[in-house]
Amino acid sequence: MVGTLPRILVLKADLRAFPRSLPSRYTMQERSSPGQGKGPPYIDYLNAPGTPQRESEAVTPPPPPASALPATPSRVAPEARRSTTWPLLWLLVFLIALVAGVSQLERITYSIFRARQRAALDTLESARLTSFSHASKLVAEGVGRSVVPIEVIDGSGDVGDWLAGAGRVFPRNGQGSGVIVDEDGYVITNYHVISTAEQIVVHLPEGSSKTAEVVGFDAFADLAVLKIDAEGLLPLKWGDSDVLTAGDPVWAIGSPFGLDNSITMGIVSAKGRRVVDGERYQNYLQTDAVVNPGNSGGALVNIRGELVGINTAIVGQDYRGISFAIPSGIAREVYERIRQTNGNFQRGWLGVRLDAARGERRQGSRSDTPSGAHVAGVLDGSPAETAGIQSGDIIVEWNGRSVADRQELMWHVAGTNPGVSVEAKLLRDGETVSVTVKVGAQPEELQE
Repeated sequence: MVGTLPRILVLKADLRAFPRSLPSRYTMQERSSPGQGKGPPYIDYLNAPGTPQRESEAVTPPPPPASALPATPSRVAPEARRSTTWPLLWLLVFLIALVAGVSQLERITYSIFRARQRAALDTLESARLTSFSHASKLVAEGVGRSVVPIEVIDGSGDVGDWLAGAGRVFPRNGQGSGVIVDEDGYVITNYHVISTAEQIVVHLPEGSSKTAEVVGFDAFADLAVLKIDAEGLLPLKWGDSDVLTAGDPVWAIGSPFGLDNSITMGIVSAKGRRVVDGERYQNYLQTDAVVNPGNSGGALVNIRGELVGINTAIVGQDYRGISFAIPSGIAREVYERIRQTNGNFQRGWLGVRLDAARGERRQGSRSDTPSGAHVAGVLDGSPAETAGIQSGDIIVEWNGRSVADRQELMWHVAGTNPGVSVEAKLLRDGETVSVTVKVGAQPEELQE
């Protein structure tokens, strides 16, 4: 039939000469007609891409049999997979960066100086510092603004004779340092810095000045606690002075000669030092960090920027390479007791005079002097007299703790709460005697 084109064109060919693969746009099928067996394969050109086809003429070829030739793998799929892989990788990187950035949100919300300080402190806590230079920079940034200058106005200084020629009494200004130890405005300093003050002014890092009130003090330990009305303070963290050893690096921060936030570096030279003999606490950390007038009450910190001491004294009138600090263990105990008692802090009192000379001989070359605190006298009506302690006794134990000398006994007694009864062991004429002492409260005249 000339006028009608067949829908299916059959290509009779030798299958052995037929190509093994055809372009993917052609479909090869086997022909089957009614009443005939399977014939040679045919190619459906009508379903090839680009060939217009009416919907009514669409032919859906049957699925190829198992013996059909394998289709050529598509080269588009790997490219498609690659095209979707890179966006996924970039999305993953972005999510990781986003999660990491969330942990930095707290630092960003700080004000400029507080953010720098917090970042430095965090680094000091976690980083392994490889150089003192790096450590010093971080300590200066992380600690400096927690140590504040203290200005003391004292009206007792008669300096008008040569200043004005009229004998007027002018206020005398003194300077020291203090350490912010609580964000509520509590500052710890040396008692001798503020002992004669009529007015105390604390200068804050951002430039403001606040009048401070004395919450309480401990003259025996040379410590005082102040309170200022301020917000946004970043306190210094307490460190453990007990774990310090000779050779550990330390930094002293204060305001020597009125120079705010001055920092010097040194090492711990020794522990348990006694500078001069007296009736006050003598158990200092010795360092070679430079400490000058105005550093009193400032901070001594370790390599993590933690408070391990309160700078207190130097040898002589100027720096000679030896300075002393009250250990943080003592400073923290005094601070907490003052806070707990709302400033009504009282030391324990025994009421004896101790022989300092006997103690000095014991620390020297004399080996025949027994260890302990040698009693030189007993005050009338004191807890010692009530307990039966006599002049000439040697106190060798207090409340279960050994007593090596007078300084140890003084600290043990002062650290005992008034009203508490303790057992003390004495050496009397070569015999050991035990007595029970009800500790009294230190008289006010002895607290100054």
